[in-house]
Amino acid sequence: MPLVEFVYEKGCPNVKPTRQLLLQAFSKINMKPHWQEWEVNDSLSPDYVRHYGSPTILVNGIDIDESKDSNNAKQCRLYAQSDKAFSGVPPLEKIISAIQKAITEERGVNQISGSSLKITAIPVMLLALLPKVVCPFCWPLYTGMLGAIGVNFINYTPYLFPLLTLFLILTIAGLVVGAKGNKQYKPVYLGVLSSIFILLGKSLFETNVLIYSGIAGLIVSVIWQSRIKSSGNRDSCSACEVETKSIT
Repeated sequence: MPLVEFVYEKGCPNVKPTRQLLLQAFSKINMKPHWQEWEVNDSLSPDYVRHYGSPTILVNGIDIDESKDSNNAKQCRLYAQSDKAFSGVPPLEKIISAIQKAITEERGVNQISGSSLKITAIPVMLLALLPKVVCPFCWPLYTGMLGAIGVNFINYTPYLFPLLTLFLILTIAGLVVGAKGNKQYKPVYLGVLSSIFILLGKSLFETNVLIYSGIAGLIVSVIWQSRIKSSGNRDSCSACEVETKSIT
């Protein structure tokens, strides 16, 4: 779900009509109304909203009106309409277009990050469970066993840790990409901790307890991130609910 922010100044006569346009926009694209409101003079409002005129709508941090006509703080904004006239409220089409564009972009990012997690998490588990070939005297035995089924023996041990580290980094990167869209970083923290467990269990302590714990944690972090993406609902602001009731 895209992050929609409504920036306004108390006393601006265009605030209420713009809220109603936001409700209409969400209704037309069949989405539950949800947005964050910021009053430019409120001390709790972030600094990045203070230079916008009232009213302003941001979708994933981007102003829906790229022309930015009369976009100065401490005054009402003017928006160019399709008939070349100006109005104090943004065109409904621009609101809908900005939200739909953000949804499309987020779906693309989610698909890429989801695919990357599947591609990288599975090799991590396989590499973590792969035993080290540390006994040179056993190599002839491995060679004979594998040769019986037509497979050449290769001592993969020198490549095991670098490959495991590489795929762990890629998996964490996939979690981070997914977290940027929903601002939920707890799966990333769990993924990092699990990766540390896997690396310590595989290299330093050589204990299956850490390896299995790390693999389990990594699986949970990937599933957790996927569930967050699928739910992806932000809390509706109280103003949206009030406006919805007043319209219906």
